[in-house]
Amino acid sequence: MIRSYRAGIVGLALTTLAGCSITQQVSMGVEDPCGTLKTVVADYGNGFAEFRRSATNYRMMTVYQAREEIVDGHCEIWSWGRDDAAYVCSVTAPSQPVAMTRYQVAVDYVSDCLGEGWRRTASTRGPDGDDTSVVTRFRPEGKTEPVLSVHNVRDQGGPWSWHTNYVYVGAPDRMKALNGR
Repeated sequence: MIRSYRAGIVGLALTTLAGCSITQQVSMGVEDPCGTLKTVVADYGNGFAEFRRSATNYRMMTVYQAREEIVDGHCEIWSWGRDDAAYVCSVTAPSQPVAMTRYQVAVDYVSDCLGEGWRRTASTRGPDGDDTSVVTRFRPEGKTEPVLSVHNVRDQGGPWSWHTNYVYVGAPDRMKALNGR
């Protein structure tokens, strides 16, 4: 199932590291999240084939359950075919402060995990300068792919709004297309 397809793109909530008290239970799905993240990044060129389990086909894409989920129950592989796939984890937060804490913890964790050799850039990603929707992108030095990004996205539906944290590992062009940027 695609979580918040309207928001389109991903981020990772490493809430067990944040020590947040939240209503939604979130836990790590693997013993070594950093090692798994590095393996996910390394499998990018193979369309994350090593991580694919059962598939659900949609008109424009196929969504695979992830064999290894960095965040238990919250990771998938989105495939648009022809070497165009992304490993995605997403978790909805009960409030903006929890979402921002998760985002910052995830950014720091990913930065520490990837280490040297990755460029890091941060920017807002919301409409009209909405600074509660932010993204930090990590790109390997000297390469354009893959991009690994951590997002905090404020979604709105009618009078309600919610915040979702994502991690995205995939092509930068797909991220732009889904993001509308």
